[in-house]
Order: sequence, then C-alpha cells, then structure tokens
Amino acid sequence: MKTLSEVASVIQVGTQRATLPNVDLLPETPGEKSEKRALVLAGTLDLMRRAGGVGVDSVKPLPTAPQEIGRVAQASEAPLSEALNKKMIHVVLEWAAKARQVRAVLPPALLTAILPLVKKHREELLPIIGERGHWLGQLQGLDLSPSDDEEFAAKRTEDPAAYREWLTTEFEAMDWKERLKAVKQLQIQLSIHDEPILEIALKDRRKEIREAALELLASQASFNVALELALLAAPILTWKKSFLSTSLIIEAPDRSELPKWLPKSPEVHGMGPKAMALIDVVSNVPPSIWVTNGSREKFFEHVGKSDYHRAMLEGLIVAAVRFKDQPWIDAMYELLVSRMDIYKYKGRDLAAHASPEVFERIALKGLRGEEYQSGLVVQMIIEAKRPLSFELSCTLIDTLKTNNHSHAILTFFALYMHVDAISRTEVPIEEHHAFEDTRLEVRNILSLRKRLLSSLDSLA
Repeated sequence: MKTLSEVASVIQVGTQRATLPNVDLLPETPGEKSEKRALVLAGTLDLMRRAGGVGVDSVKPLPTAPQEIGRVAQASEAPLSEALNKKMIHVVLEWAAKARQVRAVLPPALLTAILPLVKKHREELLPIIGERGHWLGQLQGLDLSPSDDEEFAAKRTEDPAAYREWLTTEFEAMDWKERLKAVKQLQIQLSIHDEPILEIALKDRRKEIREAALELLASQASFNVALELALLAAPILTWKKSFLSTSLIIEAPDRSELPKWLPKSPEVHGMGPKAMALIDVVSNVPPSIWVTNGSREKFFEHVGKSDYHRAMLEGLIVAAVRFKDQPWIDAMYELLVSRMDIYKYKGRDLAAHASPEVFERIALKGLRGEEYQSGLVVQMIIEAKRPLSFELSCTLIDTLKTNNHSHAILTFFALYMHVDAISRTEVPIEEHHAFEDTRLEVRNILSLRKRLLSSLDSLA
C-alpha cells in the first residue's frame, strides 16, 4: 500500500470503519509505515471501546459490514484499479456495463475509489457496488436510496392502473420536477387509459412537462392530439402531377394559428415565423406520414427544390429521432453526409442514432476514399461516441497512422474501438516515427480494456 486512499480502503473494508483514524493519535511505531500504524490504532480503539476505556458517547460502534451476496469480480481488481488511477472513466463504465450483464459486483478494495463516481454515473455504477458498497456509502453519508425516476418506474411497472390513479390524484401537489419525472414514466405500458392525465399535463405551466406529455400523446395514432397533429400536417404538402413531371408544393402554416399546447421549437437563425411554424408541426408528427408511396430519396429530392427545404429537413430530423423511426434516421443521415450538409442541420443526433450497419458503411467508404468526405466522416465518428466494429477500428488505425496531423486522434478512438484491433498495433512503422508514441498509447488502452472485459469471462 502506497497511498492514503489505499490505507483508507483497508480500514474501511477490512476493519468496518468509515473514516481514517486521527493521525495525531497514532501510537508511535518507529520504522513502520503509516498504514500499519493506522491499523494498530484501529485495533486499539476497538479494544478500548469494548473494555470501556473510551466512553460510549465518544466512540460509537459501527454496524457490521454485510456479507456480499453477489459474485465478486475479484479478477477485475488490478486492471480496474489501473483504469481508475488513469481516470479512464469511459473504460470503467464499459466494464460496469458488462458486470451488470453477468451480475457481478465490484471488488471491495475499490469501493472507496468508485463511490465518489456514483452520483454522476448512478445508473451505471449503483447496480455493481454490492451490499458492502451500499453499507459503506451510507456510512459516508451518500444518498444511495432509489431516485424518483427509479421509484416511479417501479410503481408504474408493477401496476399501471394504480400508478395512473395515483398520478391523477397527486399531480397538482407535486413540484414541477416531480411532475415531469412522473409523466415520463407513463411511457411504460402506455395505453388509451393514460390519455386524460396526459392531456392535463399538456396544459401545465412548465414547457418541459408539456413537451413530455406531447411526445407521448403524439406517439399513439389513436390519441386525440395525434389526430389533431395529423390534421395540421395534412395541408402542408401538395403533390402536383403533370404529363411530364411531378412537383411538390410546401405550404407553411401560420404560427399564430397553431394550438397553444404545441411547444414552439427553438429559433433557428435565418428562419422566419412561417418556417418556424413548419418545424413546429413537422417535428411532432411521425415522418412516415409524408411518404406513403414512392421512395424517401425521391421525396428528399423534391423537398430540396422548395423554398422551405431547410425547415422541412430540420423538422424531419427531430421527428425521426423523437419517434425512433430507424429507416428515416438512416436515410436522412446518409443524405446529409452525402451532401456534406451534416453540420448545417442536427446531424449529431442522426450520427448517434443511425443503425450500426449504415453508420459503419458510411464511415468505411469515407475512410477508404470510395465515397463521402473522409475528414467529415472522421469528425462524425468522433462526435457519435459509439462502439466501433473490428473492421472499422482497423481501418481507422490503418488510415490515420500515416497522417501526421490526425494520428493523435487514435488515442480518443481507442476508447471505442473493438479491443481485438490491438493486433494492428503490434509492429512499429519505421517510415512513420511520429506515430510510435501514439501506437504505444493506443496499444496500452486497448490492452487494458481487453484485460478488463476478459476478467469477467469466468462469471459469464
């Protein structure tokens, strides 16, 4: 043990004490390191308490540490400690995701390093701290009780009807943050019976609550709000066919005539009231209503000829992500990358939600110079922050290692690459000496991730 945190870890987990003893009170043990002196004091104080040498008011016994009922991932301790020391939080969370899958819990010696991260990464880390983690967290004054979101979700899952009745009764008495969290949980087993309380939420004073209610009401075609939105959208597009051609006319609505419950979209620079009204409506209806016959590609082609093409695309992007319409997300992502317009619109949302097949195909073509602009593709991969396949990982290494201005980006990509891509980093490239430091760093990151993930294999 070399650091104070390691000393604290031994005392907290090994001796059931919540804090490091007062160093000023440590008995003199010449030649011994502080950790042994600390343990001596811990034992001394415990003996004094039991013998009555220290008053009960000044030294209170701590509750006994519980036995761990989960499967402890002991093999993960060394690589996980390395990741924590290097502050590689993404790598720690990647390990935690696999630990949750195999129902493993954290090695007790690492609890003091992990617990400070739980507040920010509660959903990812709370399930893997185990019984001792909860015990130690409570001693340290951490709030590890279920959050409102977790309580509401559990209550809704257990009995949707009872939850609906409870929310209807308590809605007005809640503060707005509680109302927002409670309304969002209606997405669990959403049914026509939830429509009345959602329509109440749609009239709430807070925009956040109205938006949450609208998203759920618009998602079910049988709800009144969804029907009203469809009626608002119907006059927007008119197809005109002649003997020689087909054209599309886009008629934007008047924003002042839209329902008051329809939230106004954030203002977009250069767009007037009519264009913004178009975004308001288009972003709140399923994108599939616009193309019943024909292809999306032809539809985009016609939209591109309209004066309202930008507003239409802005609304369609929001709607595709909001309604989780994968074919539309993929089609729009490919369209905007091919036009190099991905940054003009909300392209980052599309990159994060594109299907793995489409995302990888576009990325590979861009990196290989077959199609699309390689610099644009690299930037989209950076911003997507999503796991990369073995093929894409190897292609990134092969492509960027010869570019003196870009190969340093590989250290960032190493957090998302397939761990088996480490095979591409085995041999130095003599003609590219500048890549050597990057190669070693990428190799170390991939090696650590691979060791961490494989440390859980025995528990799978």
